[in-house]
Amino acid sequence: MDPDLFHDDFLGFSLKKPTSWIFVPPLWSPIARLKNIQDPSVVWAQNANTPFCCAIGHQGNAGHAPSAVQVTARPPIAHSPGVASTMLESQLLLLHSKYPDFVLLMSSSRTKVSERNAIYICGTFRILTVQQDPPERLSILSRLFVVFARQAVFTIGLSGSSDPGFYLESDFEQILSSVNIGP
Repeated sequence: MDPDLFHDDFLGFSLKKPTSWIFVPPLWSPIARLKNIQDPSVVWAQNANTPFCCAIGHQGNAGHAPSAVQVTARPPIAHSPGVASTMLESQLLLLHSKYPDFVLLMSSSRTKVSERNAIYICGTFRILTVQQDPPERLSILSRLFVVFARQAVFTIGLSGSSDPGFYLESDFEQILSSVNIGP
């Protein structure tokens, strides 16, 4: 078994992390929660924003956010150009409301991930970290892909320091190119 490969049979989702990264325990397991439940809509609603796959990279500096990937799943939505455009607008509104200093760098409602239709958002924002005393604001570069698939809508968040000296673009490219979403 490949220790760098994450695979969820129930959702038909997999990705491979860089060898230097570590998987961290997810906050929920779709197969454990959805497989034998009578009303899966309740589980989907409770876990739509909760990652089922998480990995973190080493960055070695407390003043910069570590590189990370988090994947969430929501009930499937049929893709159309109108749906993708609406989803893109709603995601941008959500980001602006959650992070008042969010700066959009790039977006598209017409991209592909694992041969599936997706939307893409790239932007920066700052978060307050309480690990330091006094708390510090870390500048984050975030890449968000919302992927429409038959079994779910997957949100793949790739984030890290906004300072290119503290992340490897090749790590993010490797993760994204490794994503495999089954039929």
